[in-house]
Amino acid sequence: MIQNSEVTSPILNLFKEWRRLEADAAAAVDDENEDLLDEAKQKIEEEMLAITPQTAAELGAQILAYTQDGGFSLNDDFIDRLKNIVE
Repeated sequence: MIQNSEVTSPILNLFKEWRRLEADAAAAVDDENEDLLDEAKQKIEEEMLAITPQTAAELGAQILAYTQDGGFSLNDDFIDRLKNIVE
């Protein structure tokens, strides 16, 4: 997670919101609520990807969000390296 409150950019701010929704979706107790949260996450992903990243952290945030925190087609080592860039 991005913890440095001084670091701000449109992409990183969207990523913080995406992370919050990711946690809420994981804790959802019913499928309908989880589906709504997933739809909101997808809208954020689309908004993030429409912005050209200017830093490695922004690119890492885009990749992590788009691949559902690395769950799709990225190995654990690569995901750990991306998280280190973004954190």
